[in-house]
Amino acid sequence: MPNLELKQETYDRLIAHVIPFKDSPDSLLMRILDRYEEVQIDPLGGPKTETDFEEEIGPFIDQTDVKVYSPDNLPPLKFARLLTATFAGRTLIKPNWNQLMIHAVLLVWQRERDLDRVRIISRAKVVRYEENDRFHTYLEQCDCGIRYETAPRAAMITVNCARHLDCEAHFEFQWENNSSAFKPGHRGQVVIEKSII
Repeated sequence: MPNLELKQETYDRLIAHVIPFKDSPDSLLMRILDRYEEVQIDPLGGPKTETDFEEEIGPFIDQTDVKVYSPDNLPPLKFARLLTATFAGRTLIKPNWNQLMIHAVLLVWQRERDLDRVRIISRAKVVRYEENDRFHTYLEQCDCGIRYETAPRAAMITVNCARHLDCEAHFEFQWENNSSAFKPGHRGQVVIEKSII
């Protein structure tokens, strides 16, 4: 059986998609490959075009049709993929929900320097931890681990952190074309503004 070596960044991105008590490394990679092949590759092996996608799920939604949701009333984000994210002036590159949440929690830590306060403010599951495991990412800056979260919880934690820091944040997402998604195929965004007071 072949062994794979992964960079820490790749491993962190991969582990963010683990379903607790269900995934093994092999089943996780198989699920990701299935999804990649379903979305990216046509039967002849070439990449799908916009026309191919339109035939399957209807026309792409124009950017002007992106619905804005209030941070105080987040929509159901199950089956929603994060597309873009900016938090406290920093734009995240190829973001995912856990990356956004971790960035927000670290900024709260930098201000508070107290894990109990970070837990209370963010509502994140932060624990004293020395290394990564399949459920946590180790954050060297504060010598703790933060639990991987679902999209709904990661978004809520991000909003909590932005409110506490009184900083601007913005994230845009798209629901998968899944009948269980809130609005299959549609895009949405949440904008958190700095208070004017």
